[in-house]
Parts: sequence; C-alpha cells; structure tokens
Amino acid sequence: MKQFVEDLNYLKYTVFHPFDAFYEIKWRGKGNMLLATLLLAIYSIVQVISYQYTGYIINENALFEMNSIAIVTIALAPLFLFMISNWSV
Repeated sequence: MKQFVEDLNYLKYTVFHPFDAFYEIKWRGKGNMLLATLLLAIYSIVQVISYQYTGYIINENALFEMNSIAIVTIALAPLFLFMISNWSV
C-alpha cells in the first residue's frame, strides 16, 4: 500500500517535471502498470458518466441511444493509436 501511495505522489512529480519523470520511468523502472491501468479505467468510467449526466441544456446526446462500449472505445482509441504508432517508430 505504501508503494501505491508513493506512485500516486509520483504522478504529481510527472506533471511538474515531465522530462525527468519520463526518463526515470523509461530507464529506472519507476512506472507502475497497475496504476496506469487504473487511471485508464477511471478515465473510461468518467467519459461514460459525462456522456449521460451532462446537463440537459448542453447535452445534445440521445440518451436512449447510449452505447457505453462505443464511448469507451472512442475515448481510448486515440491513446492506443498513439501508443502503437510510437512503438512502431
């Protein structure tokens, strides 16, 4: 649990010092795959909630046509496309 809290604090360091943090992630193994997966899952859930619960004045989505799998796919597709293209280069 202590390691997980340290990894959460490392996120703040990554935001304010991205070059140093990404160097440490790449060469010193500071990354945490569980935390990265958890953040992607939270992002997906927030996108679905945002689609459904945005205020009725600005929400132009037809809620009866909501497809949560499509929303998650659309939210994560650019990220996965970037990761695949970065890996292939």
